[in-house]
Amino acid sequence: MKMFSRPASSAFGACAVAAILVGCAGSQTDLGVSAPQQNAAQANSTIRSGATQSLLYVSNVNGNNVTVYGYPKGKFARTLAAFQGPEGECIDSKGNVWIANDAANDIVEYAHGGSKRIATLKDPGNYPYGCSVDPKTGSLAVTNIETTNGVPIGSLSVYPGAKGSPVIYQGADVYQYSFCAYDNAGNLFVDGTTISNTFAFAELPHGASTLTKITMNQAVGAPGNVQWDGKHLAVGDASASAIYQISVTGSAGTVVGTTMLNGGGNAAISFIDGNQVIANISGTKFGFWKYPAGGSPTSTINLKGIAGPFGVVVSE
Repeated sequence: MKMFSRPASSAFGACAVAAILVGCAGSQTDLGVSAPQQNAAQANSTIRSGATQSLLYVSNVNGNNVTVYGYPKGKFARTLAAFQGPEGECIDSKGNVWIANDAANDIVEYAHGGSKRIATLKDPGNYPYGCSVDPKTGSLAVTNIETTNGVPIGSLSVYPGAKGSPVIYQGADVYQYSFCAYDNAGNLFVDGTTISNTFAFAELPHGASTLTKITMNQAVGAPGNVQWDGKHLAVGDASASAIYQISVTGSAGTVVGTTMLNGGGNAAISFIDGNQVIANISGTKFGFWKYPAGGSPTSTINLKGIAGPFGVVVSE
């Protein structure tokens, strides 16, 4: 099993934090978070009521679990356990949550508010890192940071209909694959690094069989979460606490806007929720920023029960 030491400079997913947006307009006030020590009856009661509300999922790569909170109030709901290095997360149109289970070499699915896995997809020979669900077809894309045989080269796995065995893609100068996102037309975009460890960005157009290299007019220091914000691609730069809104034409990516997460927001461990961004600042501390305005955080919260946050998504 490999060691997990990436969350500070990558994430969300998290394609942590990467992910299909749900457009949930959350409050920008401080969220009170209850301590996670509850008995089973309290936890079940909390999640039953939480199943009809938005939920915040945070993967804890060092704790080998995923913590679930009510959103936007932030009340602890439950901990999903028995992971092996959970990393990026994404959601589908039903609000179900997919989690890249890195060292187990698989991707697992939970129903919104559910406590049991409803699907597991094997990703043999790979360490899955991030994911995204195609709004047109329901297919699941998974970024693989590297292989399990010690070769530090990754790939892109696409599971048609989010089931069965994946179709594997490589190329377009992407060596290690970090985060990915589908746009509303079913085009898939992925970021990562080249063999020389510089930023790489590519597209798998809807219906295509090969990746296309996208040349950006903006230098990006380190891959951050990739999302579709409803109008543009939102590409994070984990080294600059920035999220760039990108317009892609052919093989060219043009920055049309910038959201700065001042105060130390990690663009890799982030999620765009309608008109705001939630992102990790450090440790258990998360902040909220206006999107796409950015600037200083409008509020911060301290989420208890977190050990090495990596992916973060909001599920309706």
